[in-house]
Amino acid sequence: MFPVSIDGEFALSTDPQQIDLVLDGIVSALRGKGSTDVERQGNSVVFRAGFLHTSGIGNWNILLPVGSGRIDVIDEDGLRVRYRLSTKELLSVVSALLVFATITPIARGADPKSALGYLVIGWLWLFGANYLLGLLRLSHFMRQAATVNGVGPAACPQCGHLYDPADYVPGAARFCEACHERM
Repeated sequence: MFPVSIDGEFALSTDPQQIDLVLDGIVSALRGKGSTDVERQGNSVVFRAGFLHTSGIGNWNILLPVGSGRIDVIDEDGLRVRYRLSTKELLSVVSALLVFATITPIARGADPKSALGYLVIGWLWLFGANYLLGLLRLSHFMRQAATVNGVGPAACPQCGHLYDPADYVPGAARFCEACHERM
C-alpha cells in the first residue's frame, strides 16, 4: 500500500507438486539481484534489499526501492504467489534528507515557500519516481522469478540470472551466460 509497500499477487500455471522449485527460483533471483539475508521459511521467502542492504548494485537495480520483503507461495486451487515488499526504508531516508535539505536554507533566511516547494518536488522525484518504477518493474520480476519447468523463464541456481528453460537440454552441459557456472 502506497507509500510503505508494493504488494501483489498472481497465479502460476506450475504444478503444485513443484512448489519447492518455485521457491528455489525466487531465492536464486533475489540473490542474483544482490539481496541479503534471503531465507526460506516454509512456503515463504523473506529477504533484505535496497540501497542500504545490497552490495555492488547500481541505481537501476530492480530491488533498489525495496528495503525488505516477504513472498508467499500458496497452494489453493493451484499455486499463487503473494508478495509484500516494504518501501519504508526508502521513504524514511528520502524524507529525512529532504527535510534536512529544506530546514537548512530556511534557517539561513531563504523563503520558506520556495524551500517547501523544492521539498515537494524533491520528494516526488526521489521517492515517488523510485516507487512508481518499482511498482511497474517488480510485478514482472516476481513473475519471472517464480516461473519454472519450461513455463517462461527460470533462474540460474548460482547467480539468479534469468534464462529460458526451453534452451536447456537435460543431460547436456549448460553454462550460465552471466556467471559461467555449470547449471
